[in-house]
Amino acid sequence: MEVYLNGQREKVNPGETVRELLSRKGLGNAKVVLVYNSRVLLEEEWGELLEDEAVIEVLSFVGGG
Repeated sequence: MEVYLNGQREKVNPGETVRELLSRKGLGNAKVVLVYNSRVLLEEEWGELLEDEAVIEVLSFVGGG
């Protein structure tokens, strides 16, 4: 299975959840906004199974001054 993570193809295992993917990529504890197939996914929903060819955008907040 493959998904698009921030525009890059990413192989995922069948049955892998959004949370598992983020954890594997080192983003499991990060404060991010996740857009999954054009829908903002709340953190409580990160247990959803990944769909083949899903489009996932992970957005992080950057402070500045």
